[in-house]
Amino acid sequence: MNMPPSFPFGQPGFVNDLQKPEIPRIRYQATDSPGFRLVREIADPEGLLDTAYFQLERFWQKNEITGNMPVIARQCDDLSGEAWRIAVTDQAILLESAGLEGMRRALYGLTETLTDQPVPEPGEHIPWLRNRISRCFFGPIKRAPFFHDELTDDIDYYPEEYLQKLARDGVNGIWLTGVFREICRTSYFAEDARAELRRAKLRQTVERCRRYGIKVWVFAIEPIFWSSKNPLPPDHPEWGGPKSEQADWQTFCINSPSAKDYLRQSTYSLFSEVPHLGGLMMISHGERPTSCLSSLYSLGENDRPCPHCDLSVGEILRDVLGAMRSGM
Repeated sequence: MNMPPSFPFGQPGFVNDLQKPEIPRIRYQATDSPGFRLVREIADPEGLLDTAYFQLERFWQKNEITGNMPVIARQCDDLSGEAWRIAVTDQAILLESAGLEGMRRALYGLTETLTDQPVPEPGEHIPWLRNRISRCFFGPIKRAPFFHDELTDDIDYYPEEYLQKLARDGVNGIWLTGVFREICRTSYFAEDARAELRRAKLRQTVERCRRYGIKVWVFAIEPIFWSSKNPLPPDHPEWGGPKSEQADWQTFCINSPSAKDYLRQSTYSLFSEVPHLGGLMMISHGERPTSCLSSLYSLGENDRPCPHCDLSVGEILRDVLGAMRSGM
């Protein structure tokens, strides 16, 4: 039987590939293009569009199509969200959007169009999917075979050029794994020794990704179940739901003010101490034991899986997710 390789601590070789720029090449003669220059009119006090401006100007320079026709990036009031519009005259090309993320899509869209034709065609573009969330293929995961937490090392899994590639492909979100007990601060448990280390790297990742229009989502499977490795707090026996007869786990019962408050404090801590998070990707039932719902073999509208609290399936979901949402 072949054993999986050990996780390559230190900087893996793939980082060198991720850091390499990827600049599209035009499919026509550069002399056929009028040549362009950017005019930045849209307000951007934090410079969040600088990375998108950079990729466009680098594309022009690499393909030798710089010149005097202005490409004017301006805000307009009749568009919304990420919708953007391009207008072409003899004197200028107008890129219009309602805000920064629409303009980001316009700048990348113009780059893509100019790879095939020397002058873009006018038109309006409306992205149909709001959240386009991906995952770093090379990032470790907190499960077999390595169980490695990327928030506890100093490896850069999201170098600038990799984020540039994701943004150009339309990705506007990534997800990272988190465990409440390991990253959140609450009044119910002593803080994990590496919690601030995790939050610091998460903040760093969030801020870097923001510059590419990419939000970071925390993926979690909560509330975590009780076991010999994660014992039920003796001060809160009301948090204990049904126990498994076959395995070492006991469900988390949400039917108490303190249980709801624990989940509320957890998400409040996460979203207040790591600004600009995109949101939570939550599997609160199904992948591993969590709440009292995990005592069910299958879902049913009228099942009451916890004799301790006698809540229905819908009521348990309401209280678990509602507590997390109130903290966010």
